[in-house]
Amino acid sequence: VYGATPGGIAAAVTLAERGHQVALLEPQATIGGMMAGGLGRTDFGSIHALGGLFKQYLAEVSVHYTETYGADSPQAKVMRGGLYFESHVARMILERWVAASPNLQLLRQAHLVGVKCVNGRVAAVVIQDRERAVRRTLAARLFVDASYEGDLAAMAGAPYLIGRESREQYGEPHAGELWWNVWERRVVEVVGTGDRKVQAYNYRLCLTRQVDNRLPPPPPRVYDRGRYASLLPDIAAGRLKRLKDIIDILELPGSKADANNHPQGNPSSDLIGGADDYPEANYRQRQAIALEHRDHILGLLWFLRFDPEVPEALRLDAQQWGLARDEFPETESWPSQLYVREGRRLLGEVVFSQRDAMAAPGSERSPIRADSVAVGAYPMDSHATGGRHPQHPELLEGFFYLARGETKPYQIPYAIMLPRGLHNVAMVCCVSSTHIGYGTLRMEPVFMALGLAAAVAGDHALHGGRQLDDLSVARLQWDLLRQGQVLTVFEDVEVGSRGWAALNYLGTRGCFATYLAQPDEALTGTELQGWLAALPW
Repeated sequence: VYGATPGGIAAAVTLAERGHQVALLEPQATIGGMMAGGLGRTDFGSIHALGGLFKQYLAEVSVHYTETYGADSPQAKVMRGGLYFESHVARMILERWVAASPNLQLLRQAHLVGVKCVNGRVAAVVIQDRERAVRRTLAARLFVDASYEGDLAAMAGAPYLIGRESREQYGEPHAGELWWNVWERRVVEVVGTGDRKVQAYNYRLCLTRQVDNRLPPPPPRVYDRGRYASLLPDIAAGRLKRLKDIIDILELPGSKADANNHPQGNPSSDLIGGADDYPEANYRQRQAIALEHRDHILGLLWFLRFDPEVPEALRLDAQQWGLARDEFPETESWPSQLYVREGRRLLGEVVFSQRDAMAAPGSERSPIRADSVAVGAYPMDSHATGGRHPQHPELLEGFFYLARGETKPYQIPYAIMLPRGLHNVAMVCCVSSTHIGYGTLRMEPVFMALGLAAAVAGDHALHGGRQLDDLSVARLQWDLLRQGQVLTVFEDVEVGSRGWAALNYLGTRGCFATYLAQPDEALTGTELQGWLAALPW
């Protein structure tokens, strides 16, 4: 398993629990990806879409806060059932999962330098083990690429996409170049031309105003005041009065906040255009790009805290926030993971597009996927790919957010996990999708669900002597359902309740026209005929 992201950890521990010898390779010194690297406010869309290992993770977060601080404590109230958490708590839980798996070997600082393929199968990977200063070759029968960049599959020669498709390529209403009005919060124009631009990255800082835990952000290595002076007109107009108007401040337990980009900030913490070269860059180049993102954010904070043209009230407000001293001790309280919102997207025989997460024609539901292995529900969105319009600074290029009315909870087809031309590699993060489709798939609960799906599929392939693209999907689905994986979203049935698994499977056969299962209601004759026709007798 390449990548100790939450999805990679889900895959690795599941395969190890099923008796397989697993090597989990992580290029960095720390594990846990974005959940342990600053993203403490879970993007999930619908609670009904959460199951499997992610639901187990939520339960462990809840136990931590209630047992450590008490059920009525501020921490327990803020955590929202485990959905909101501190990064060190995420890391503790994920490290515990890995340590509890006796068949799992974790290799940190394992840089992928080569892949050996034979007849459409990856036979081995070559890594530079920077922790031990040696080069190693690891052979295996199954490979899971759970990196945010898709390095393993790409190095094996699988085709991939970077950037944005045109509006015409897949008939997606919001594909290609578009403009978002940051004050009206809506798309105002879709030009529709495709390009290789990548949505902006940032770091999700963990901030606090708690004096005894507050570390003042250091100055950047390189400071360009002109990059931030574009904030001054909106500040002067009274549209930006506090730090939270420029950087999104999202409350976490422990008197902390998850600090994210705010589209109304011109700029905010996203480094627009800074990610375009990242997906295909080597490790050294990626480190340099990450440092540019760090300097951008530190420069923004320095400007807001000390620039004499920033009003005193805003400067004082910004100065009240600092890095949380008790997070990320190995990197001086700076997040361990650059937020790689989108890397490569490995092409499969099926491509997930905007229409897969919209209502199907004549239906309340999104299109039915008979090979569903997971679900998602977060609104399709993208951070900016271009800057502000030169004549209309309220317009931001590439940013969009398609809320619940436009995005529908959806099924995720198994086929998008299988990169074209590779028979023993499963993708977890960099799945086969368009830029618009990836705008909802790119969330950590989805990655953990796909990690579980990759592991269960791999287990079936290893035990059955088959290729990943030649499995019984029905057997795979029933195995996933036994693990509590959601395959069909219902708004009136709890995960694991009576009849839940059967209803989920029936949902993959198209037996429900809405998001209500109504399990205690009698079927009409017409509904019964439809069910009988849909089932694989």
